[in-house]
Amino acid sequence: MPTEFPRRKTLPLPPGKWAHVAATYSPDNGINVYVNGRREGNLILLGPVWFAEGADLVIGRSLDGLLDDLVIHNAELGPKEVLRHYEAGKSAADPALAP
Repeated sequence: MPTEFPRRKTLPLPPGKWAHVAATYSPDNGINVYVNGRREGNLILLGPVWFAEGADLVIGRSLDGLLDDLVIHNAELGPKEVLRHYEAGKSAADPALAP
């Protein structure tokens, strides 16, 4: 069962294998993190989230691996939509890095 996690929780990413990671946000649901189509946890935020104008967006700062096919949507994806993205991505993944 997914649980609330602190900001520095380690996600269950298999070393040397392809993985689909998604994060969604909404004021009502907070941040939800998915690995390979499965919700792994959430961070509940109180109040609105504000982004500093002109600030850089940093993704994967402590990632030991590669990012590919980064997509930012203008609305929160639901669990079924995240699963569909995972299913579509795993069929196109490098066979050497197959899930």
